[in-house]
Amino acid sequence: MSNSNYDTYCGNYCGACSIILAYRTGFKDSVASYWTESNLKAYLQTIGIKPTTEDSFQLKCNGCKSDDLFINCKYCGIRACATNRKVEHCNKCNEYPCQLLKGSLLNKDIQEKLPHLKVTSNNLTTINNVGVEQWLDDQEKQWKCPQCHADTSWYMFTCANCGKDLTGEKDYLNIK
Repeated sequence: MSNSNYDTYCGNYCGACSIILAYRTGFKDSVASYWTESNLKAYLQTIGIKPTTEDSFQLKCNGCKSDDLFINCKYCGIRACATNRKVEHCNKCNEYPCQLLKGSLLNKDIQEKLPHLKVTSNNLTTINNVGVEQWLDDQEKQWKCPQCHADTSWYMFTCANCGKDLTGEKDYLNIK
């Protein structure tokens, strides 16, 4: 694992994550602002995880495949499964798509709440077709404001730098 890596096991692009954007730039969109220490503790309790004294509740992360993880990413079951199975991407596993994915990222109810998850399968296919480095380059470009080239996140609908409407830039909004 490295200091910063925006590739994931599941096909998400970490570089468009609100937590990573807040960590890199200091700008907190509505998602990053939501994750206060009390909300994080409540969420972890809801999913049956008791944080340790070593856990940090800071909005700090360098990506799923890094050593510096946001607490929600640290306890991600998909990440744990992929690392235990020693696969770089979920679609390289013999059990893909497994019950874990079907119950989370591929679940339509969850995708309604977190629509950026709708592109994970397509992203994995793209990674297979063009390679990780090209996909990362393409994703980095995709998640920049087309007007001023500032970094944006999955749920930033107006550029914090120039005010451009970004709604039309979100490919996941067009997937049913």
